[in-house]
Amino acid sequence: FGLHLNSRFFIHLQGKNGNPLPTETQIEAADGLIRSEVFRSVQSRKMRQLVDEIFTKDASAQIAVMGDFNSQKRQTPFRVILGEFASHDDALVSADEIFPPEKEYSFIGEDGLKIIDYILISKPLQSSIKSFRILNENLSHHSNRPPTPTFIESDHAPLVIELA
Repeated sequence: FGLHLNSRFFIHLQGKNGNPLPTETQIEAADGLIRSEVFRSVQSRKMRQLVDEIFTKDASAQIAVMGDFNSQKRQTPFRVILGEFASHDDALVSADEIFPPEKEYSFIGEDGLKIIDYILISKPLQSSIKSFRILNENLSHHSNRPPTPTFIESDHAPLVIELA
């Protein structure tokens, strides 16, 4: 599965015409942040549901979920998709577990290096990993782009997995 979860920006209420309503108070902003987290949680739950449906049909299924989770490992969207019970056969495994921690980043955020892009695989695929790479050597923060670029590269590093 290719996946791109929403970012953590708050979600405005919309008027009858579909345009965003102004957010003017702290509680309205809090509600927008909560709406965002609920939406992201629902997206990740749907992905987990699809994974579970496959495992129900085939307990030894070879599954990969990869892409921009816009989530760090301790956050709910990642944990929901991975599976909370690591010892269960239907839990997924993060391919970056074999990667050196000091090189484990796929994005440069306002607060430093982060990994928010993942390749999660089912346990039957784990023994098939030949290599895993995060191509982050030339990664730059999106604010370093020229004002009118002729080519806009991604501000996320590609993740590459090779399976035997």
